Amino acid sequence: MRIALIAPQPFIDIRATSMENLRLSRLLADAGHTVDVLTYPIGDAPEHPGVNICRCRPVPGVRSVKIGFSGAKLFLDANLLSLAARLVRERRYHCIHGVEEGAMIGILARRKAGIPVIYDMDSVMSYEISAGRFGRVPFAARFMRWAESWAIRNSEMVITISDAMADFVRRHNPSKEVVIVPDVPMPLPAGGADRKKGEELLPPCALGGSRIIMYTGSLAAYQGIPALVRAMPFIKEKASSAILVIAGGNQEEISRLSASAAKIGVGESVLFLGKVPPPDIPHLLTVADVLVSPRTGGINPPAKIYTYMQSGRPVVATDIPAHSSVTGRDAARLTPAEPRGIAEGILWVLSHPVEARRMAEAAKEKVRGLTVEAQTTPIIRAYERLWERLNACKEIEV
Repeated sequence: MRIALIAPQPFIDIRATSMENLRLSRLLADAGHTVDVLTYPIGDAPEHPGVNICRCRPVPGVRSVKIGFSGAKLFLDANLLSLAARLVRERRYHCIHGVEEGAMIGILARRKAGIPVIYDMDSVMSYEISAGRFGRVPFAARFMRWAESWAIRNSEMVITISDAMADFVRRHNPSKEVVIVPDVPMPLPAGGADRKKGEELLPPCALGGSRIIMYTGSLAAYQGIPALVRAMPFIKEKASSAILVIAGGNQEEISRLSASAAKIGVGESVLFLGKVPPPDIPHLLTVADVLVSPRTGGINPPAKIYTYMQSGRPVVATDIPAHSSVTGRDAARLTPAEPRGIAEGILWVLSHPVEARRMAEAAKEKVRGLTVEAQTTPIIRAYERLWERLNACKEIEV
């Protein structure tokens, strides 16, 4: 099949969706398909047989894109729509695979060509908008809820990452074909995760007896990092050696959170590493006493939760469907999504080592069967079913 993979993100960058797009393009190409990745003029991807990278026009002054909704993204998506519309006319694709709003771009670009669109729904964008600064813009989240529903109704099938998201899709269209492809833990480096390499990623002040609380990932508003920072004064009252290590985010986000930490008197206890290359994350997690995902809401599980669970370190996560649908009650300490509740969960882990170790072992066991190979089968089978339907339509037309 000739597939247009519309990926409205940098291709590639150090972020989960970007890395998943790279993996997906290679998976489809290795299965014998020809894949055109239609994407932003940002990032650098290695060549791979069967994968062609087609970048839209740049937007003057835009050299990077934050995770989540932004004005820069709107302009880039407009350019991506223009590119997609042109290539749909020229290259006669069999299928469009749209990641996130890429599905909406694909539906608009195909016009009356009748090309089936697969909606790759990694998240509920309307929630992310309402939880971020654009949530204050009148009708922004309401419009995105309408757009998501429209994309679900006008797509051939929807790929989601959890049962909860599949239920979300079926509420909008009960008869829609839904394929569940759960995220998987980050692949371990050859030889396994190495604590010594993890320690080398930390500044010297983080070593030597500190109780390390760690978060890795984006610093977008819905991730709940401000609440995690505000939990630190409560934690320091009972665990004076505790420090919070945050890996991820851009300089603007780091500066804002660093100022917040200093304002409440924990500036020296919150360390920012910036973006850490994905291959180093498993090493980094080995030095943590507790891993935290303080996301404030939503139903789409964060990719990091699977890697946390694989690490064998105790996990504290907010008690929301995005977490509980993966961890259950036995594989993570679930807490209210507010500073004091998060602090109490972390302190419980630090003060109950035996129970915390048992919880970490249960988490590791839960994700043991989640591998890249486990992701491959449902995607390949979905494309096989689509190809059969396309051929059946041709026979009917004849």
